[in-house]
Amino acid sequence: MEAKTIGKFIAVLRKANGMTQKELAEKLNVSDKAVSRWEREESLPDLTLVPVIAELFQITADELLRGERRSAGDPANTSTFSSKGEKQIAHMLSDGKTRLMIRSMISVGLCIAGFIGASITNFGFYRGYIGFFIGCAFYAAAVLCEVCFFISAFGKVSGDDFESEALNRYKHDSLHIVKNTVSLAVVLFGATLPLIIWPEDAYQGILLPDWAIDALLFGGVFAVIAWIASMMITVIAERKGLYRPSDEKQEIRSHRRKLKLKIAGITLLVVAGTAIGQAVFNAAVPVSSLVEGTVFTDFESFRVYMEADVHDETYSLDSGEAVSIENEGYEDYEGISSDIEWTNDNGETWETLEYTWRNTTVAEIVTDRASANGNWEVRVLTNGDYTMGENRKARINMIWTIAYMIEIAAGVIIYLRKNRVTL
Repeated sequence: MEAKTIGKFIAVLRKANGMTQKELAEKLNVSDKAVSRWEREESLPDLTLVPVIAELFQITADELLRGERRSAGDPANTSTFSSKGEKQIAHMLSDGKTRLMIRSMISVGLCIAGFIGASITNFGFYRGYIGFFIGCAFYAAAVLCEVCFFISAFGKVSGDDFESEALNRYKHDSLHIVKNTVSLAVVLFGATLPLIIWPEDAYQGILLPDWAIDALLFGGVFAVIAWIASMMITVIAERKGLYRPSDEKQEIRSHRRKLKLKIAGITLLVVAGTAIGQAVFNAAVPVSSLVEGTVFTDFESFRVYMEADVHDETYSLDSGEAVSIENEGYEDYEGISSDIEWTNDNGETWETLEYTWRNTTVAEIVTDRASANGNWEVRVLTNGDYTMGENRKARINMIWTIAYMIEIAAGVIIYLRKNRVTL
């Protein structure tokens, strides 16, 4: 095999120059074990070491890659590589790309482990804050590992001795692998973000239906952000000369990049406008406005309702009397002394009426006002009313989430259609 030829040839050259594996390793700043693996045909030297080894043994890089000295009848041009040398370069680049893909699986595993850890902490222990920071720690570790893998992969082909289409393709593919892995970490970070936004304190979590909706929303937004950042990184890499694609590919990529940036920018603006609309809706429309509750037009009915020994949702006004429920833990509950002002439409206080808040099913007294005919009126919401209101608001927010998905899908479809028509 061609890969074996290099190792054998290095061994022959080393012995011919009277060097030990350790001495050769010291000159190349590698370990003697690395040299041993080359000569045993278990691995190949990094591409950047090829010209160094060739200069050390006073041969050309092409001769080293071919695994033999150039014969007297071969051309003496040392600036190009033979087909055999090109194949060796392609083989070494393919080997480096495979190593990068395998290493990237470590970063992907860290991302998945972080998301699973955040989920277990939130659902198992109901600690959203802790789950968020656990996830972030894994995502940060994944990005750090991927950056190190990227530096290692590019450091092995950083020289200008082997500039070719194969090398440009290797650099492009390697950068693509790293961008995809980092983008995964960014998207999962967005999906984990609701764990620290919605809980009121560090000792709370969020339920699966709520997180599922918000995870899709935030994950989609961060996916768009990662997509735009990925395109910007590609532009910077090409301008900095990190790799140089062919003129034809560069023209196609330039067109696609401009089209992506344009459509992604418009899509992001539309999504941002929808997000502002949702935020305004959630702030302006409280849960209490989505349910009617129980309305009282006279104080005596209100007082009987509030002073009823009721601790679940079985109370009814049909009988006109309070239903006594003796639940465990409430036998000695005396209630809370409260008062309410009887006012007219102009806000003029007529009278302050006192009552005892004993009914523990009541969550909030929403209004205390005089009706149009001057009768006293108040609306009371129970825990069950609040649950119903929260469910209604969740369904409305689901519509907002569907709107986000439609907007993002529309952007992708428009891009695909315009890209196909133009090209």
